[in-house]
Amino acid sequence: MFWVRPHWNHAGKAGGASRAHTFFSFSWDDPRNSYFVISDGWWESSGGREYTYCIFNNQDSVKTEKRILYDQGHWIHLACSWKSGETGFFRSYANGLLTGESYKKPVGSLKPRGNIFLGSDQGTPMADGRWGGCDMDELKTYSHALNDREILSAYLACAPERRAGESVTGITRPLQIRAIFDEETGWMTEQGAREIVDRISRAGFNMYVPCIWHGKGTRFPSSLAPPESGLSFSGKDPLKRLIDLAHERDIEVHPWFCVTLRQRDFLNEFFDEGTPENAFNIHDPRFREFMISLILDVVARYDVDGINLDYIRSLGICTSDFCQRQYEEMFSRNLLVDMEHNSKERGLEPHIQRWIDSAVEKIVQDISCGGKRLKPGLIVSVDGCPLPRYLPPSGQGRQEVRWANKGYINIIFHMDYRMNPDLERVEFIKAELKQPEKLIPLLGNYERNCAHCRISSREAGALFLLVSRSLITCPYGFGIYTYSRLNDDQIDALSPRTSVRAGLP
Repeated sequence: MFWVRPHWNHAGKAGGASRAHTFFSFSWDDPRNSYFVISDGWWESSGGREYTYCIFNNQDSVKTEKRILYDQGHWIHLACSWKSGETGFFRSYANGLLTGESYKKPVGSLKPRGNIFLGSDQGTPMADGRWGGCDMDELKTYSHALNDREILSAYLACAPERRAGESVTGITRPLQIRAIFDEETGWMTEQGAREIVDRISRAGFNMYVPCIWHGKGTRFPSSLAPPESGLSFSGKDPLKRLIDLAHERDIEVHPWFCVTLRQRDFLNEFFDEGTPENAFNIHDPRFREFMISLILDVVARYDVDGINLDYIRSLGICTSDFCQRQYEEMFSRNLLVDMEHNSKERGLEPHIQRWIDSAVEKIVQDISCGGKRLKPGLIVSVDGCPLPRYLPPSGQGRQEVRWANKGYINIIFHMDYRMNPDLERVEFIKAELKQPEKLIPLLGNYERNCAHCRISSREAGALFLLVSRSLITCPYGFGIYTYSRLNDDQIDALSPRTSVRAGLP
């Protein structure tokens, strides 16, 4: 493992280098002229210019490849670990995170031949002046194969000082957001609310996001919409009680709304034939007015710290008679004809894209502006999957980066519930944000067994490692989905005492 500070930018950026940069190379004592190399860009692959390659053995194709961002003058930590034999592997890492793994078994009998070269391809028989063009430091070698946790700990032990976000758009925030999302209704009883607040407090969460509108009615008393089936409040207000209990423990409450989701046959005036399945019609001004009023009523009546917007998208292309008429009035074009020009590679036809984007953005803007007029310190967050510029925009109107850069939203909870989330995409998104601290990974604490259709709680050690990796990329905080899978082992693993003891963020 070693640190690299390049004198150039990543090859995929404007003004980037066109040739490979070799960080580390040597030859194996092998008649096939095999070699080991770590290089940004690759001379044996025409499409490898934008990837970092860790080649254990070029003759056996034991290698990993990953697009890693390099910024001129900024340090990055690279590492490789391997093991021979029946359980052999070869793994590569950047800034403590696993970037690739080859399950082909490395040849255990090989030994290096000749010199080991830093910042040069001279250790290979294909040397051609591909210099590193970088500063290097803290080169370390080990006599055993380090695992993921050991690599992460080694990186953190010598990583540059990292600062957590102190504010989001000028609003005072906790030093580090630690949010837990709860889709269920256990908080609606007094005993359930007390138990939830106690458990999430022990785990160190400082933000609780309970779902109060899941597209089938309210989970709070309201004169604007019917309650969920089977719920009756009879003078009691479970949301107010929950907020009071949470605030006693210094835990913020951000009620969660599934904005366009429809999971019940009601409010029929807000959808008709041609509206996307299980959706309300986001293009209908009457629906937008209803949803905005419902959300702002919560902001006005309750001591909430923020609001969370989920399903803030169209859920498809609306082809109802209403939508076709509206589209024709806006653009003097035929919606169904324009839909024929949509493509998977290029995305939606430009007029359709603008039509959907404007409807979704309008409701985000009105909720944000109305909410902040009522409460200037209100935090507006959205749950999304922001797309970097090199991909076509969302076909459902989700433009999270644009909303954040316009100041409509304070937090983007980036949903990726896998054990190995795409943190590379997170880096691209952060680069497009005026305030990168607005991007908070929303991680999963559960495992889904697709073969048996079973969902179980993620092993506590794996969750701890997942959160630790995430905080390296986004030190401003993290969210966990979902409370229903938060077990006692996970609480112990996530508690601040455990984190401090382990020396992790």
